[in-house]
Amino acid sequence: VRRLTFTGHGAVPCWSPDGRYIAYRDKDGIYVTSPEGGAVRKLAGPWVDEDVVPWGWTPDSREVLVHGRAAGRAAGSMESCIFRAPLDDSTCVIIENACFAAMSPDGKTLAFVSLKPEPDWVIWLLDLATGARRKLAGPRGAGTATYKPKWSPDGRRLTYIRWTGHGHELWLIGEDGRDDHRIETGPIALAGQYAWTPDGKAVMIGGDLHGIWGIWRIPVSGRGIRRFTAASEEQAHVGVAPDGKRFAFQTSQDISRIAVIGLQGD
Repeated sequence: VRRLTFTGHGAVPCWSPDGRYIAYRDKDGIYVTSPEGGAVRKLAGPWVDEDVVPWGWTPDSREVLVHGRAAGRAAGSMESCIFRAPLDDSTCVIIENACFAAMSPDGKTLAFVSLKPEPDWVIWLLDLATGARRKLAGPRGAGTATYKPKWSPDGRRLTYIRWTGHGHELWLIGEDGRDDHRIETGPIALAGQYAWTPDGKAVMIGGDLHGIWGIWRIPVSGRGIRRFTAASEEQAHVGVAPDGKRFAFQTSQDISRIAVIGLQGD
């Protein structure tokens, strides 16, 4: 395990699709650095630095998908926006009143949860060329929710989280809305960000599974779940390298920090 951040506030690492960068949140905004460490740069945008987190990238690795509160707006979950923040500091595009953005591998479709006019906890797919949107998955009853969609590497499926009112479930659905089903796991408490493995066979999550904290590899088949880290402290927000050889995660006990660790085995 190699430590990547040293401020005590590093959180939510997101690995770029080209493997060159990791975006993450610190106490005063969004930063980008190399997975090998070294130079760090802060991204600028029309947001409140203390209230934003990186949540993904565009497929060309030129923009970070950020969600949080726009500058000049009152605090509150309904004021959350999605920002497309370019690395070259050019104009930042805002998709208002939404969160948990994930862009398809071909860059044509955005999956997100709408917060307008109020949180509906429905996962929507937005055609970025036409502006047309369609519902992918939604809650099943009062007190339930669907959120955190993630595209498979081939763009044909998405995983998402279903809150039942009592706990988290991991679900898999086709991009066309078909074959919507739960991935069988034990009781799970997902901690933040998670990511697909590049081979499209599994997702890596941080959280409590079977009552044990750690970073877990969960095959989408539901068979062969494996824990990669010890559970001596809370571990969350997993980002996987595009070559599948390493992953980054947030670990915290006395302080929060981001670490990078190698993946061994299949």
